[in-house]
Amino acid sequence: MKSFTKTYYFNSKIENLFKALTDHDIFEEWSGSMAEINPVEGGRFSMWDDTINGRYVIVNKNKIIQEWKEETWEKFSFVTINLREVAGHTELVLTHEKIPPTSFITIRESWDEQFLGPLKEYVEEETD
Repeated sequence: MKSFTKTYYFNSKIENLFKALTDHDIFEEWSGSMAEINPVEGGRFSMWDDTINGRYVIVNKNKIIQEWKEETWEKFSFVTINLREVAGHTELVLTHEKIPPTSFITIRESWDEQFLGPLKEYVEEETD
C-alpha cells in the first residue's frame, strides 16, 4: 500500500474552507457532483456518483479523518485533512494512506485535478 502527504494554501478563512468540505449543498456546487455527506463522527459519505465512499472518523474545524475507498477497492484507505490558519490564509495538509499501488498515481493526481483544485477556485472566488 502507498501513501502521500501534500500541503496546499488557500486565500480563505478556515471556517469557509471547512464548510466547503462538509456542507452538502456547497460541496455539490464546487465539485459539480452529487454527494451524500453526513459530517459527524461515524457519519457516512459518498461522492462522485458513489465511486468514492466511506465514513468520518473525526470531524472538527481543524481535522477531518475519513475511512475512504473507491468502489472497486476491497479495503478502506485513510484520508486526513488538517486545517490551520497561517498569516491570514488557511493551510490544508492532506495525507492519504493505504492506497492500493495500482491506483496510486490516479488518486494522487485526482486530488489536485478533481478535488482540491476546484475547491481552491471556489473558496477563493467566494472570498473576493
